[in-house]
Amino acid sequence: MSTRRAIAPVLAIALLACTAIPAVAVAPDRSKLGPLNVDFEAGLVCDFAVRWDFVAGGNEFIYPVTPDGDQVIRQVGAISHATITNLDTGRSVTVRGGARLEYVFHADGTVDVTARGIVAAAYFAGDGVGPSMFLFRGNLRDRADATFTLTAHEFRGNATDLCAALA
Repeated sequence: MSTRRAIAPVLAIALLACTAIPAVAVAPDRSKLGPLNVDFEAGLVCDFAVRWDFVAGGNEFIYPVTPDGDQVIRQVGAISHATITNLDTGRSVTVRGGARLEYVFHADGTVDVTARGIVAAAYFAGDGVGPSMFLFRGNLRDRADATFTLTAHEFRGNATDLCAALA
């Protein structure tokens, strides 16, 4: 076999190897979740004013926007550790538990929310299931439109009506 015939396949393989661009996954931005306080006015989610006091816990991962325009934000760990208080009476419920909460923000403005574990959720009057506030233990899937109004709701597991528990 001539040297030329032996080198041609080697060069073809080398050229192919050089032109093939390996897929490189970009790591998400990661940060620790700090404490968070959220107040809801009376009538927004319950008949009375409510405060959520989340303690620091868990991590947040913000993934790069995909070529189709979607962006994923994932929160994992002790994201459900909170005290939820009826501000009119001072009555409160303490929540402990871990969860994996994922938001997928689509290019068209819709948002898919998936939660596994223990998570508190508030729904407003236009959401179909609101106004209400629940503690979910299980699997939750919600979809919201571009105004963050609920358009689909699915849950499997145990749910506690937090408005009733705090009344």
